[in-house]
Amino acid sequence: MVNGAGRGNLITRAEQRGFAKGVNELAGYAAVGIGGLATGYLAQLFGPREALFGFTLVVILLAASIALLFVKETLPWAKAESLSKRAM
Repeated sequence: MVNGAGRGNLITRAEQRGFAKGVNELAGYAAVGIGGLATGYLAQLFGPREALFGFTLVVILLAASIALLFVKETLPWAKAESLSKRAM
């Protein structure tokens, strides 16, 4: 993925980069839509302040748990690709 700093995608093969960027965009737009629907529904049940606080707390805890338990560090692959490109 290309991030705000302008660095290129270092963790997928060249033929997979378009697909990876598409999946990333889809996930972002889906999350915004689902989050809006969920907080709107919860705001009707519990009030806006409580709904936003509760939803945000759940999202942060879930994201932190997933990151700690399932996400692998990609720095070794990025360094390996960087070294292979320097050798060319």
